[in-house]
Amino acid sequence: MMRAILLGLLAGGLAPSPVLRSVLDAQNLSSAKCVSAAAIVAKGRPNEADSWAYAALQPCGSVGPKAFVQGIAKYKDETDIAALEDFMTQVDNWTDASVFQAVTELAMDSTATQQVRVFAVRHLIYLLEPLMLYNYAGLTRKADTTVTAEMTTWQDVGCVGAMRSAPYGSFKGAPLPVDYKRRIRATAASLVSSPTVPMRVRYAALCALHTP
Repeated sequence: MMRAILLGLLAGGLAPSPVLRSVLDAQNLSSAKCVSAAAIVAKGRPNEADSWAYAALQPCGSVGPKAFVQGIAKYKDETDIAALEDFMTQVDNWTDASVFQAVTELAMDSTATQQVRVFAVRHLIYLLEPLMLYNYAGLTRKADTTVTAEMTTWQDVGCVGAMRSAPYGSFKGAPLPVDYKRRIRATAASLVSSPTVPMRVRYAALCALHTP
């Protein structure tokens, strides 16, 4: 509204006051900053000098989640744990429907690396319990199993994590589906039960199933 008023003043040949001019300049600067930040995040693998872009997207409305969804796709073939930790930790700061969908699809994508699929499952776990803290090793720790004549039964969950003092998901985008918890558990159950899913991904999914 303020921007519309200012533009109306300018169109009518009236010069806005210094205060109103500063508001208009700030809005233009904010918009440009959102565009720049989105371009950095969407291409994936921001360097250290561009790390400002992550937090800069928080107040940018739907631009932020859209940029992260595009960025997530760039990591489909990634095997570098450190690179995945850096980017996916920033993804974990978002609670957004489009990010949720992108991460769910990535977790189920058999053509993606097992490393990125584990981090995708971690995001789903954080949506269930935002105060949990897992690294890759903790999520992929081998579970104790008992093999019977009929089936293999997981006795103990192998995942090892800790609790955070502040929750993940503080950047709010579009609301999650009302049944998002059911969807997460269905995704995890599908991964755990499939013999074609890499074991590290299955271990991470097992952690999700045991998350309250």
